[in-house]
Amino acid sequence: YWFPIGTENNIYRGNFNGDSFNIKNMNVLNGTAVGLFGYNQGTIYNVKVHGTAIGGQMVGGIAGSNGGSVEYVANHVTVTGIGTLNTDSNSVGGVVGYNAGDIFASYNTASVTGNYYVGGIAGYNDTKVLNAYNTGAITNNATTNRASVGGIVGYNDGGEIGYVYNLGTISHDENVPYSNFAGNEQLTLPGYYLSTLPGGDNDTGCALTQEQLQPISTAEFNASTQFAGWNSASNNGYKDNIWEINPQDNNGYA
Repeated sequence: YWFPIGTENNIYRGNFNGDSFNIKNMNVLNGTAVGLFGYNQGTIYNVKVHGTAIGGQMVGGIAGSNGGSVEYVANHVTVTGIGTLNTDSNSVGGVVGYNAGDIFASYNTASVTGNYYVGGIAGYNDTKVLNAYNTGAITNNATTNRASVGGIVGYNDGGEIGYVYNLGTISHDENVPYSNFAGNEQLTLPGYYLSTLPGGDNDTGCALTQEQLQPISTAEFNASTQFAGWNSASNNGYKDNIWEINPQDNNGYA
């Protein structure tokens, strides 16, 4: 098994550049903070991970707990939270379990399952999730209305979320609040949300249906004002362009 980088007593504060590599067969089984990284307050960027991550409280493919920055990453790790059912210390996300930092230009394609806060990108967020998308199936096993599940974020605690979309299915008990956006903010329209402001109207944003999310060329992408603020070109100089449009890959969804 993989032992996550960064513990509660020795938090990671460095600068990790994955250099476009795929990390495969990463299997993590740990108690509290589970992922490629356990506790992060540094910068993690430009890496893709494959495998499984199973843990009790804060579980994510890239980091269990993030208080730093996670950028240009792709999660293909099947993420499972096995913490006590209906307990609010459980935060499970495809990329990050508990996010108190920044997540930028990242995506998840794997299934995510948990028992309280569950999201395709982050289980819990109180800071930023920008330019992100999820296509993995999301499942929340909780039965209390205090829990929540979302295609992007399970529970958003006043954080900023924008330029995101969800195409993954969401499974939950009828008592559990859910949304394609953030579970505790009832944006239940499927598809792409342009942006929302912290603490703003739950219906803020521009929604497209899944049928409208058709593959487009890079030229069309760059010319459209609808994608203002998205970057399909420079990727800040990183070698791997996660947002590059390739019609042959992932049905054209970046």
